[in-house]
Amino acid sequence: INIDMIGVGHDFQLRAMGPGGTAMLDRAVSSANALGVKYRRRIGGPWSDHEAFEGLGVPSVWLYRAQDPDNHTSRDRPENISPACLQIAGRVVLHMIACLALDEQAAASSGP
Repeated sequence: INIDMIGVGHDFQLRAMGPGGTAMLDRAVSSANALGVKYRRRIGGPWSDHEAFEGLGVPSVWLYRAQDPDNHTSRDRPENISPACLQIAGRVVLHMIACLALDEQAAASSGP
């Protein structure tokens, strides 16, 4: 789960490149839907830290916001981060992790 550029902007995006499949993207979408979080689902583009993992077939997802005019400038500072934006991403990620843990627990209890 790549969480990058989530502190500024209105357009919360969930993205996967595609070669590693969309299992993690689908999980992120399910979590966002369960929480009532508005998002855009995107597939494609080798654009962030999840690229290497997904290129090797590791299920990955990138959560980000694309409209930060200060990104990679001298104005890219902590005081410009929106706590509400961080909270949204945090809620989605925590929900994803809880669901993944429940999936793992269910798989372990069903046996071989």
